Amino acid sequence: NITQAHDYRVGMTPQDERGPGFARGFPVDFYDLRRDGLRTYSWSVREPVAIDRIQYLRGPASVLYGDGSPGALINLVLKKPMPVRRMDVGGSVGSAGFGRMTADATGPLNETRTARYRMIAAGEWLDNGFDNGERRFTLFPSVAVDINPRVSLSFDTEIYRQRGRNYRHAIPATAEAQQGDFSQYPWDLSVASPDDEWSGGNVAPGARLDINLGRDTSLHVATRY
Repeated sequence: NITQAHDYRVGMTPQDERGPGFARGFPVDFYDLRRDGLRTYSWSVREPVAIDRIQYLRGPASVLYGDGSPGALINLVLKKPMPVRRMDVGGSVGSAGFGRMTADATGPLNETRTARYRMIAAGEWLDNGFDNGERRFTLFPSVAVDINPRVSLSFDTEIYRQRGRNYRHAIPATAEAQQGDFSQYPWDLSVASPDDEWSGGNVAPGARLDINLGRDTSLHVATRY
């Protein structure tokens, strides 16, 4: 997930698996997690399958992005539709009921390749009581159209659903657990009630207009709901 990428950045301390953390002593919360430069507003775990790269801008960034943490800003750059046809399918399984499947398909929609699409999907499930017993599903459809050689218009949407149990990670405190030894706990332990589940999701459509004004100048206008 996104939080695991924080471990590779100097001065960035993760807070939880949903993406927030601390940088230069200041909290970096959900408002400082941007997607293509725009705020995400989402509490959910960020799915990395549709991300091309993660950008870290340490220090105040209000000149570029408006108000935010003086510690850092994190920008998630999404994968864009490509003019060549490509497809990638992946899957993995593991212990404690872990499973994951991903798919990524992109290509042109017409012979001139002025219209392109990309469809990215991911599903993940886990039955480990320590890690919430989650079920996550994400879909990222996007379309890009070249209005002329200098102007491109694109649309994308994130469709996200998540369900889990016992989000508080509570486990009984024992002398062994105080030392970091959890081997005596059963892997499916959950101290919450059997019906203590939660679910959430969001649908976030967006649009972006890219205009090439000259050799060294370009204009980008984007919006997201």
